[in-house]
Amino acid sequence: MTMNPRLFAPALPLLALLAGNAAAEDLTLEPRPFTVRSEFECVAIPIKAVEIAVDAAKWADYTIESILDHGTAVKKDELLVKFKSESLERALEDQRREVEKAALVLADAQSALAAAEAELPIKLAAARAAHERATADLDRYTKINRPAQEERANKELEMSQFQLKAAKEELKQLLEMYEADDLTEATEEFILERQKKSVSAAEFSLKMQQLETEEILTIRLPRQDEDFARSLKQAKITLDRSEAELPRTVGQEKIAAAAAAATHQRLGADLAELQADAAKLALKAPVAGRFYYGVFDDGKWVTGESIKGLVEGGKVATVRPFATVVPDAPELRFMARVEQNTVRGLAKDATGKLRLNGYEEQALDAKVLAVEPVPGTDGLFLVGLTATLPEGLTPAPGARAKAEVQVHSNPKAIVVPKTALKDGENGARQVEVRLADSEAERRDVQIGRSSGDEVEILSGLEAGQAIVVPEKK
Repeated sequence: MTMNPRLFAPALPLLALLAGNAAAEDLTLEPRPFTVRSEFECVAIPIKAVEIAVDAAKWADYTIESILDHGTAVKKDELLVKFKSESLERALEDQRREVEKAALVLADAQSALAAAEAELPIKLAAARAAHERATADLDRYTKINRPAQEERANKELEMSQFQLKAAKEELKQLLEMYEADDLTEATEEFILERQKKSVSAAEFSLKMQQLETEEILTIRLPRQDEDFARSLKQAKITLDRSEAELPRTVGQEKIAAAAAAATHQRLGADLAELQADAAKLALKAPVAGRFYYGVFDDGKWVTGESIKGLVEGGKVATVRPFATVVPDAPELRFMARVEQNTVRGLAKDATGKLRLNGYEEQALDAKVLAVEPVPGTDGLFLVGLTATLPEGLTPAPGARAKAEVQVHSNPKAIVVPKTALKDGENGARQVEVRLADSEAERRDVQIGRSSGDEVEILSGLEAGQAIVVPEKK
């Protein structure tokens, strides 16, 4: 049999209304105390823990030879970590040789500088003297020596010409005289022969003197002109270059000496740093206490991957702390890193309770010491607390606890379930108020703090009013 759905259509709105009434109930509002508490996890952090790090300036290879176990009780100055030394000892020996070599280079540079400074005035004076002599030589040559050489060449040529003329004249007279006697004796023959030889020698001498005079006037003197001019020019070039280059040479030697000194100083400083780093091959306990792997930083005990290397043969990064010595009977603070919604209302001197993990039955009195106003790079806010510890209860650093701090209290608050809130226009929050005729009317309300499933109403509702609260699904 097929039923006609139209027969049941009029009953659907009534069923929906009955279902709606069954899913809601009225709540009469009465003022009552309302408290908001922030709950968060925290860690016991020692205030005066001493971090252990290899604060090395230069050396980076710190390989563990031996290390105490985590949690070991230590005495002051007890050896915590010992590092292998072989590679650092080799580096120190190499560095010492570099320093010695740099000292020799520096001594050479200083000697060269001293020599350059001493030679500067001497070489400049020599260059100036050479230029002055070249100038004087050219002046004397031009005014005296050259004219004298030219005059002497001409005079010697003139003398050769005269000697030839005299020899010829003397031979002529002898011939005339002997021809007049019409008889020539042996002696006279010899005299004539000698005079002819004299004429021939004078002719040759004249020829040679003519050649020499020509050479002097056309070759030697022009060449001397060029030589003296060239010598003066070269002396001027040498003087100019000396005046320009010699001071620069001294400057370069100063720079070289300064560079050598800087290198020697730097290498010496590197050696000193390596020697200081060698003193860090054995790290001792600065105080008596317990040796912890990792550090207490920014409100938490940080271990991470780095502590996996705290074994024989492992390497420790320099500068960054890798362990901590917690003094005996340390003063503790409980630190937490909380979300923004948790930090709201937390303020200095706010009080609450703290329960250590494993000792949840003991609610310890706690007080907020400080709240960082700015979140860290992880977006969390740092909160510090102190707790009153009963005798015999001494939590270890790193112990965890749960804190509960009152952040808001209103002794006469109007409170409604969160399920009673509805969204209105323009972002307003609304609550349905039951009217005298049993009808419901939505009204805008201003909400305050919330706790669990309840919300504080600051305005829009009054005590004695009834509101419609949908039943939880």
